[in-house]
Amino acid sequence: MKDSFADRTEVSASPGKMRRRGWLGVSAACLLLAALLSSCAYYNTFYFARRYYQQAMRVGRQSKQPTTLVPAQMSGLLDKSIEKCVKVISLYPDSKWVDDAIYLMGACYYHKREYDKAIQKFSELTMYYPKSKLVPKATFLTGMCYFGKRDFDQSTQILRKLLRDRPKFEDREEALFTLGEASFEEKEFEQALPQYRLLAGRGKKSKVHFESLLRIGECYFEIADYDSARMSFSVVAKRSPDDRQALEALMRIGDSFVAERKFEEAIGNYDDALDLAEAFGETPVVKLKIASAVAATEDYEEAVEQYRAIVEKYPRSLHASEAQFRIGYIHEVYLDDFESAKLAYDRVKEHSPRSEFASQAGIRSAGLAKLGEFSKTVESSEGEEAAESAFLMAELSLFQLNKPDRAIEKYLEVERDFPETSYAPKSVFAAAYVFLNMKADTAGAIETYSRILDRFPRTEYAVAAREILGVLGVEVPAEELVPIGPPAPEARRKE
Repeated sequence: MKDSFADRTEVSASPGKMRRRGWLGVSAACLLLAALLSSCAYYNTFYFARRYYQQAMRVGRQSKQPTTLVPAQMSGLLDKSIEKCVKVISLYPDSKWVDDAIYLMGACYYHKREYDKAIQKFSELTMYYPKSKLVPKATFLTGMCYFGKRDFDQSTQILRKLLRDRPKFEDREEALFTLGEASFEEKEFEQALPQYRLLAGRGKKSKVHFESLLRIGECYFEIADYDSARMSFSVVAKRSPDDRQALEALMRIGDSFVAERKFEEAIGNYDDALDLAEAFGETPVVKLKIASAVAATEDYEEAVEQYRAIVEKYPRSLHASEAQFRIGYIHEVYLDDFESAKLAYDRVKEHSPRSEFASQAGIRSAGLAKLGEFSKTVESSEGEEAAESAFLMAELSLFQLNKPDRAIEKYLEVERDFPETSYAPKSVFAAAYVFLNMKADTAGAIETYSRILDRFPRTEYAVAAREILGVLGVEVPAEELVPIGPPAPEARRKE
C-alpha cells in the first residue's frame, strides 16, 4: 500500500520543521502580495492623475472661451490631477512614477497659467531626476512658461538651447513657432519672419503650416507691406481645411485694404467672409467691419442703416453697443447733427452698460449737452460772457470730444466774432498751440502766432508768441511788451 501525502511528510520532516517551513511560505507570499498591492496602489493613483489631466485637455480643446481664460471645468480637473500627483510623491516616494508625477504637476500648473509654480516643478524634476526621459519636455514647457510670463528673452534662450541640443525633439515645431511669436510680441517682425517661413516651407507636413502663413501675413501687415500680407493670407483663405483660419484670413485681407484706404475692395472681402462667419458666431463682427468701410467711403446714410441693422439683429450685446456708438459718432463728427448724435449716444448703455463704448458715449453725450448750453449762452448774451461761452465750446471740442480741427475752428470764431474781448487773443494763442503740439503743423502754428503779433501786439499772448516764434527760428522785430505768458491749453486741462 502507497504512503499517503501526510505519511511522506511525517517521515521527511519533524513537526517543528514543518511549522517553520509553513510560516516561511506564508510570509513570503504575504510580502509578495504586499509589494504587488503597493505597486498597484501608486500606479492606480498616478493613472487617475494622468486621466484627470487628459480630461482637462479635452475640455480645453472643446471650450469656446477666449484662449486667455482657463475654463472652470478644466481648472477643476487639473486641480484633481495635481492632488493625485502629490499623493504619489508623498506616499510612494520610492516608486518609479515620481518623476512622472512631478512633470505632470508642472504641466497642470502650466495649463492653469500658474507659471511660477510650473517652473518650480520642472526645476525639481531636472535637479533630482536629471536622467529622466521627461527632462527635455520639462525644459520645453519651462521655456513656454517664460513666454506666458512675457519674459521673451528667457523663453528664447531656453528654447534655442533645447533645439540645438536636441535637433530631433518631438515638439520642435511648437518650439520654433514660439520663437517666432516671441519676436512678434517684441515687434521684431523681420526676425519673426524666418521662423514662420521655416515652418510654412514644410507644407502640409507641418501641423502649424497654415498658422505660420497667417503669422507671416501679420508680420507683413505690421511693416505695411500689404501686398505680401495679402499673398500669405490668400493661401490660407483658399487652402486651409480649418474654416476658422480661412475666416480670419479673409477678414485680414479686408483689413489690409482698409489700411490702404481701398474701401471697396475691403467690403468685397468682408462680404466673402460672411458665409464662414455665421458658423463661428462672428457675423456681427464682420458686419461691423463692413459698416465701418462704408462710412469711410463717406456714404454715411448707408453706414448708419447698416449699423442700425446690427443693433436690431443683436440687441443687448457688445456688438449692438459698438454699432449704436458708431451711429452717434457719424452724426456728431461727419453730419454735424448734435441732437441726433446725443440721442444715439444715450442709447448705447441700453445694450452693454459696462462696455467701453457706453463709457465713451456717456462722455461724448455730456460734452454735447454742454455744447448746447454754451451755444444758448452765446446766442442770448454778448461781450465777455458770450465770448467766454464760445471759448469754452472750443475747449470742450478739444479736450472732451478730442476734435482738434473743430477746436481750431471754434477758437478762431471767437477771434472773429468777439475781437474786442479778452478772449480774442487767448483763443488765437490756443489755436496756434493746437496747430503746433497736436497737429504737428508748424506752418499753421507760425502763421497763427504771427497773427497775435499783428492784431494783439500789446497783450501777454504776444510775449509768449514772440518767444515761441524765436524757438521756431522765425525772426520778429523786438518790442517791449508785458512779460507774462498764458498757460497752454494742455496746462489748463490739467488744472
